[in-house]
Amino acid sequence: MIKLNLNPYIVIGVGRCGSSFVSKILHDDYNISMGESFVPANEFNPDGYYECLTLGYLLSQCSLGEITYPKMLKKLSVYIAGRPKRWGFKDRGSLNLIFFNFNEPRIIACERPYWLCLRSLIKKQKVREPKLTKDEVEKYFECRKVMYERMIKYFNPVVIPFRRSVRTTKEEVMEILERKWPDINEELTT
Repeated sequence: MIKLNLNPYIVIGVGRCGSSFVSKILHDDYNISMGESFVPANEFNPDGYYECLTLGYLLSQCSLGEITYPKMLKKLSVYIAGRPKRWGFKDRGSLNLIFFNFNEPRIIACERPYWLCLRSLIKKQKVREPKLTKDEVEKYFECRKVMYERMIKYFNPVVIPFRRSVRTTKEEVMEILERKWPDINEELTT
């Protein structure tokens, strides 16, 4: 396997929790490449998802059994080795990539009350996949929640809190990121 000396910014969350907003800030304001092409915007996320389509496709090939796990790791290594120096990813399906061969990834956890995330997911799924029952969506969400909690248990992420009644602003997110990583702006000039 290719040794990866890159230290990505990894945005994690349970979904419907503000991770797209944080990824957009990294990509647009800090010039951190979150991907070449993204899951397109829609009525549920009008500013876009900022989830890399290339990475998502590679992971789905493996989960669908189209390629083996070792082959996926090799392809992933080649893909990551070709990324820009300042890069990152956000994708609920890529949470396990945190355990990949990164030196010191910068992990950003987006936290919003679980019940709000679940309520938003149920609303979204009613439109996108009307055949799913509320119980099925809740089970799916519970799996995502377990994966997320596992990640924050083993790593020391910077936490971006998203509140219930007041929208977390771009300035607040940037202040939290710059407090944790003062060099995030300095990297723009190198």
